Amino acid sequence: MLNPRVSVIVPNFNHAHYLPQRLESILNQSYQDFEIILLDDCSTDNSREIIEQYRNHQKVSHILYNERNGGTSYKQWYKGIEYANGELIWIAESDDWCDVRFLETVVPHFQDNKVSISFVNTIFVSSGDKVENTPLLTGQFFKFSGDEFIRNKMLLGNEIVNASMAVFRKQYYWEVKDNGFLKMRLCGDWLLWVQIIYKNKIVSIEDSLNFCRRHTTNTATKCSALGLDFIEGVKVLKIGKKLSNNHFNRKLIYSTWLDRYYFLKEGFSKGVLIKVFIYLLSNEPLMFCYFIYKIARARVKRIVKN
Repeated sequence: MLNPRVSVIVPNFNHAHYLPQRLESILNQSYQDFEIILLDDCSTDNSREIIEQYRNHQKVSHILYNERNGGTSYKQWYKGIEYANGELIWIAESDDWCDVRFLETVVPHFQDNKVSISFVNTIFVSSGDKVENTPLLTGQFFKFSGDEFIRNKMLLGNEIVNASMAVFRKQYYWEVKDNGFLKMRLCGDWLLWVQIIYKNKIVSIEDSLNFCRRHTTNTATKCSALGLDFIEGVKVLKIGKKLSNNHFNRKLIYSTWLDRYYFLKEGFSKGVLIKVFIYLLSNEPLMFCYFIYKIARARVKRIVKN
């Protein structure tokens, strides 16, 4: 196989039920200059049986099976990219799928050599949902400098909420590959995006061409209960602020993160709330003080009202 433009990394763990749709949505792309690298992280379902059906497909360049579970999908990303021949990388999560025009829409933006990531909008669906309507292509997109995007978007949350919605340049990945994202369980992608786009450009495409499943087996659901959504997110915030040279709207960030805390804490497991506040005090003391002040003020208002 000649070196393709895009290397599609498909990291799988126990998603046999979704794999056929995932793989067919890749193979049927209108843009065909790609290879597929399939990885399985010791699945206990019949994923291996499904994967082996594609072994001889001309688009499948590698099939890799782990001997033991890696514990985080980010290690699978790293492993897959080590085998990648393309200059562009697409992490196509095994339980998602996409419109057949996804690569056709995303790839042309990399004609600008400073573009590090190009991504589309995502439609979130439940595990049993079907999408019947074909999304319209508007052709609308926005190009940002990385510094601007970090400051205005990535400090407030992970704007690229699902890896399957983005394609990134391998060159910039190798420059930051070992800067902390491999140690994370939930927010490693967020950290990676921030580091990749720093001093480069990013393209946000308005079309909704990616479909992300939400279900109880999602890694995000389990890790959020452990507070990792917040704790690892604060780690990314701290790095993002540094990359932004501390030029950001502090009040907006603190209030947004307080809203994030209120939303997430309902799903915390027992004892996690204390860990979250200890971590916040140690790493973002000003934000910790802001939280304590706002929470105490809200409680006083409730007492007075009653």
